[in-house]
Amino acid sequence: MNQTKKAEGDVPISVYLCRHGETEYNALGIFQGQGVDLPLNAKGKEQARELANLFGTLPVMEMGFSSPLQRARETADIVLGGLHELRRFPLMVHPLLKEGSFGWAEGRKKDEVKAQIPDVYAAWREHHNFDARLPGGESQGEIAARGMHFLDHVVELCHRGEIIAPLPERRIAVFSHASFLRCMLNKMGVALDEIPNARPLKITYRKETGWCYDGLVVGGQASSTKEFVCTSQKVR
Repeated sequence: MNQTKKAEGDVPISVYLCRHGETEYNALGIFQGQGVDLPLNAKGKEQARELANLFGTLPVMEMGFSSPLQRARETADIVLGGLHELRRFPLMVHPLLKEGSFGWAEGRKKDEVKAQIPDVYAAWREHHNFDARLPGGESQGEIAARGMHFLDHVVELCHRGEIIAPLPERRIAVFSHASFLRCMLNKMGVALDEIPNARPLKITYRKETGWCYDGLVVGGQASSTKEFVCTSQKVR
């Protein structure tokens, strides 16, 4: 049994991080956060269908996790509905995946927030500024901590054998939000200015290196570019 557990711990864990499709507030440049729970707009639904097509070209996922907010859950449901039944995967809603709390800024246009509190807004847009927060909201460090706690949970499930996959890797889909993913990736040493709607970003966990960012998944392959730089920094 110990040899089996050791083998399970050696299997890489690939996680496909997906921001939800577009909402009306996304299109209008309005902060959403945890307190605004809008559905996808027509463009967002189409983006989710395109994401389903992309997942149809990837190796089969063993498991999926979604934020409880409806824009993420709706994206996940459209993806699952667009897959052949043999490629569908179990989906669990996980509270750690919800968007950051933006406090006062929720429901306000980003241009308005930038004009009223320019220094706070500029700090929020900086990379690796984990003390930055919008008034009354979570700090980037608090959001990042939730993200890393979720990833620790995924590793634990895999090592306990609760997410089982044939070699050579486990594959997990995650449906969440822009600021959540941006802050979590910043914690991993990956600075991204924007997180695209409904396009997966791949990270992989190996026991020797920790989490590594592989890149934006394009045409079934993870592609690192100048803006999407892989890091082998070990994060616990």
